[in-house]
Amino acid sequence: MAAPEPVVRLEPEVMRAAEDEARRLGRTTLFLDTRRGDSSEQLYQSLGWTLEYARSANGALDANAIYYRLLSPSPHQGRGLPISSPPP
Repeated sequence: MAAPEPVVRLEPEVMRAAEDEARRLGRTTLFLDTRRGDSSEQLYQSLGWTLEYARSANGALDANAIYYRLLSPSPHQGRGLPISSPPP
């Protein structure tokens, strides 16, 4: 039987401190992603985070799309090239 995954909880104070640091650095937008239905959603919503929307330059809320790309250790893996081959 596998050991249960440790539970990591972000307290509101940690989130507020991160927001304060972002403001100090002149940032105006923060992005956060989590699993839909996760218990953490309640914390984020209670702190004023907006679900699934991004604020555009004109202030409107637009649908948000989050993309990701998993990178292999070598830029040549996954392209059908042997790791030892020089880049094309």
